[in-house]
Amino acid sequence: MTDREMRERANAMLKDAANAVIAGGTGAGIALASGAGPSMAAIQGGAGLLPWALTTVFAIARGWKEREVAKWWYELLHGQEDDQVTPEEVAGLIDAHQEEPFVRETVLRSVRALGEAVDPAVVTPLAVLAREYVSEQKTPDAFFRGTARVLADLSGGELADLRRVVSWGLSTCSEDRCMLVAFDQDVISGKNKDEWPKIPWRVLMFAGKFKSLDKADGVLDGVSNPNRLLRLLEMNDLATRPSSSAWGVDPLRIMVETETLSRLARVLGPSD
Repeated sequence: MTDREMRERANAMLKDAANAVIAGGTGAGIALASGAGPSMAAIQGGAGLLPWALTTVFAIARGWKEREVAKWWYELLHGQEDDQVTPEEVAGLIDAHQEEPFVRETVLRSVRALGEAVDPAVVTPLAVLAREYVSEQKTPDAFFRGTARVLADLSGGELADLRRVVSWGLSTCSEDRCMLVAFDQDVISGKNKDEWPKIPWRVLMFAGKFKSLDKADGVLDGVSNPNRLLRLLEMNDLATRPSSSAWGVDPLRIMVETETLSRLARVLGPSD
């Protein structure tokens, strides 16, 4: 294939992606970009076997996912404003290396995460993540897999909270790694919790040597449920659990590398 032919194929791919985003507003989405009919055509064959309501729900859900995949595909190709790799270069890599793991596995794992996600707010982070691996020709690793799973499990509000936690941790931690603690006064106060004043959830950050709970290096208030967010990071291999606690109580705590926080910040986008 000549350079001219490769450029033409890449430009055609970019045009299809743009058309898919436009068509997504009418319910055709990525199906139109691939030459298929609108979403309802895909389920007409089984419509007689399903109750009308169920058929309608499937059609609506399919429309949601078609629009999300179209948006993800467009953003995977075009990237963000500060991206150095051009859309033509990304399209060319995908077209020329379709069977390579850095394309095939990246696309399949991303689409699977999109299928499982319930909030459209995660579409852009998933596109940023996929674009990084395609443009740098990296096969998805533990960071990719873990981040994709976390994104698929988040609500829009949780995504906003995770952005805050990651941005704050990155700006506050002065070491190569730090410990984040999900602090809930009701939990650590035990049987005396009724005598304690009610305070909201907060995240504590500890860097360097051990300190007592009341001497954290940083405190972040206003996170709805940091316990769930920190647990998701640990369960998906983006953080580890310290072996023991010397506090006498055992709130959820994780150790996270600042490099991991930096990569997550790039994927998640800026905090509001």
